[in-house]
Amino acid sequence: MSKQTPDFLPSLVGSMSQGAKGNPTVEMIEAAFCHHSLHYRYINMEVTPDNLADAVKGAHAMG
Repeated sequence: MSKQTPDFLPSLVGSMSQGAKGNPTVEMIEAAFCHHSLHYRYINMEVTPDNLADAVKGAHAMG
């Protein structure tokens, strides 16, 4: 039987928005990921409209 290597790099998804602090979707989405045994994380990111393009470029650069 082969031993599986641990995966410490979950897929990252989320929301870039202004007012992210008050967005409760993290709880719902994280619960769904757990329920379906998905190796994903969901985060809210506080991003102003003026900085959205740069934030998307930065996220894209991270892969």
